[in-house]
Amino acid sequence: MTEADIRRIVRETVRETLTTLGLDANAPDSVLDLQRDFAFLRRTRMGGEELARKTRLAAMGMALSGLAYLLWEGLRAALRFKAGS
Repeated sequence: MTEADIRRIVRETVRETLTTLGLDANAPDSVLDLQRDFAFLRRTRMGGEELARKTRLAAMGMALSGLAYLLWEGLRAALRFKAGS
């Protein structure tokens, strides 16, 4: 089997695989549409990851703010109790 035979077999196999996936490798518009679809999927995934990161950050900020408030109120109550004694 020559290198040319191997290249022909690989080319045919790839073309059949792409056709099975619904892509006409001979039509440039089809390839461009697939590239746009992948770009859209990547932007969607990255946007979702960014949203999750910002949501976690906001939740941590709220939890820390609540903890700081409780600490402040506890300190104020302790000082009032001590001053009243």
